[in-house]
Amino acid sequence: MLHYIRLAGRPFRHGHAPDTRGLDNPPVAPPGEPARPSLVRLSLILLWIGATSFGGSTPPYFYQEFVRRRKWISTTDFAEAYAVGRLLPGPTGANTLAYLIQIVRGPVAAAYCLLPYALPSVLIMLALTLVLTGPLRNPLINGALTGAAMGGIGILVATVFQMTGAASRARFWPLFAIAALLANGFLGANFVLTLLVLGLLSLVCNRPGPATATT
Repeated sequence: MLHYIRLAGRPFRHGHAPDTRGLDNPPVAPPGEPARPSLVRLSLILLWIGATSFGGSTPPYFYQEFVRRRKWISTTDFAEAYAVGRLLPGPTGANTLAYLIQIVRGPVAAAYCLLPYALPSVLIMLALTLVLTGPLRNPLINGALTGAAMGGIGILVATVFQMTGAASRARFWPLFAIAALLANGFLGANFVLTLLVLGLLSLVCNRPGPATATT
């Protein structure tokens, strides 16, 4: 449905199919970056993200690494991955990562990459648990962790603004963004219900014309 909405938001001339250039073509990787990254390369990247992604939300780190820096994933594909990851049960970060890695390497690699992604945080948490619950607990550690979490929130906000380019192809996208913020952020509405309702409304507002639907 997300692909259909994105397609419908493109401008088109009467009697012609809408312009679909760039929708499904992956971005060109910068010089020195392989078009299909190796598992070793992905493992190193995910080990680093797993060890440094403070703030409780890893998708912004995926965006910076896979979309902006290495250009393996388009902004539109990332937006779809994040939406699906939020909709499905389980951690949003793991869901989003599985979607992204499946795009560049396939399902087997997607399943494997969950291991290097989760391993650093598990080991760090085990070590911190021994420190925070033991006799060596220090208030300075809590302050440092709070500061790191605030930094992660800042990265999340920056990523949201960077992703608005993909959404701007759809009609009335600012209204849908404001409605989602009010419903989920202030009124406490269920996220899945909010996404489904706004998705259906967006489908109605961005549906193609009769000439486009028959071409």
